[in-house]
Amino acid sequence: YELALALQQPLADHELEPLHALRKLARRLRYAVALLRPLALPHAPTAAALSRLQAALRQHRDAALLHDRVRARIDRALARQRFALARGLEPTLATLRARRSHAWLELDAALQRARVELTAGEHEPQDRPTA
Repeated sequence: YELALALQQPLADHELEPLHALRKLARRLRYAVALLRPLALPHAPTAAALSRLQAALRQHRDAALLHDRVRARIDRALARQRFALARGLEPTLATLRARRSHAWLELDAALQRARVELTAGEHEPQDRPTA
């Protein structure tokens, strides 16, 4: 339930902590689903769906943190007037910016899939009459 609510919140590329909290929720739910698998609960999210969401969240966080660290290193180099170092890191930063952007697009698609997969059957009646 917590994860379904969190998925409804608008998220942004630069908001790493809410995204990290979402990843932890997905991990806890994935473990619970695996533990309760023998019960074959109807409308339970699949471990695979949760695993895909976790992977996209992890890849985005890794890309964002690395980009931010290199950006901070360039800023420190510029503050110390180490212009050659800053210039040397610019191509790396451009690559990381592209990687972060791609990871965000992948994450956005994974979030959309998760919203569908994790809420599928949510509005269906629990007890269906038999014919």
